[in-house]
Amino acid sequence: MFKSFAFLNGILIGIMVFVNGILSLSIGLISSTFIIHIIGISFISFLLIIRKKKFSFIKKLKTYYVFPGFIGVFTVIFQNYSYQEMGATVTLTAALFGQLIFSSLVDHFGLFGLRKFKFNIKKLPAYLLISLGILIMAL
Repeated sequence: MFKSFAFLNGILIGIMVFVNGILSLSIGLISSTFIIHIIGISFISFLLIIRKKKFSFIKKLKTYYVFPGFIGVFTVIFQNYSYQEMGATVTLTAALFGQLIFSSLVDHFGLFGLRKFKFNIKKLPAYLLISLGILIMAL
C-alpha cells in the first residue's frame, strides 16, 4: 500500500513540475509561485473546514515547524526556474537525486531524532549510475 502511495506521489510530482513550469513560463516565476501557494492554502483550508477541524492547532506550533513552508516556496521557485532551463525530465530527476542523497544522510545518521538506517555500500553503484544518467540527460 505504502509503495503504491510513493509511486502515485512520484506521478503527482511529475505532473506538478510540468504544470507549474508552464504556469511560470506564462506569468513569471514569482507570480506563479504566489498562485501555486494561494491555491494550496485555499485547498487545505477547505479540507480543514470540511473535516470540522479547529485552527487552534496553530497556537501549539513550535517556531521551527514552519520552516518546511519556506522550503516549499523555494522548492517551487527552484523547480520552475530549472524547468525553464532544462525541461521537466532533468529538473525532476535532479530533484529526486537531491532528495535521495539528503534522505540517505538522514537515514544513516538518524538526523532529526529519526531511527538510523545505516548506508549499505552495495547501494553505491546505483547512486553512481543515477548520477551518470542525470549527467548524460543534462548534456
